[in-house]
Amino acid sequence: MTREPARLDESVLERIHAIQWRAKAALDRADHEQAAVLALQAWDAVPEPKFGWDRSYVFLFSLFRSTRLSRRRKEVIGIVNDYLRSDYYLAIEDGPHFWIGALSFEEGQLDTAFENLERAVQISRGRCFREEDPKYKKFFDERRKAKTSRHTH
Repeated sequence: MTREPARLDESVLERIHAIQWRAKAALDRADHEQAAVLALQAWDAVPEPKFGWDRSYVFLFSLFRSTRLSRRRKEVIGIVNDYLRSDYYLAIEDGPHFWIGALSFEEGQLDTAFENLERAVQISRGRCFREEDPKYKKFFDERRKAKTSRHTH
């Protein structure tokens, strides 16, 4: 059963956004490690239940964007996996699968990356690659082609 998210208090939202803006500024400077530290601080500022707020999904997306090129990716994979197991995840959401796929790709975990990207593609009919780094689609297409050619020979 899926639970309905609650509205986050405005003062808490402002505090989280202030940290996220600092993370974005670090990302704009290509300071991936500082962006990740700040993004994780912003996530820590989200009260429990972490996934139970009207902005939790957006916060997760921001966390993914701010950490994907950092050394803190494994932490974020764990957080997104927790979201997938939560009562707040909706089976129509391709984002979390894409996020884990991209993070796993950056970690060099290519089988996990492909499985998650494949799930995101199934849910989104391929729209998950829009506005994303083309390297993820290229990886997915090449891996799918190799998988298909193995099964046809």
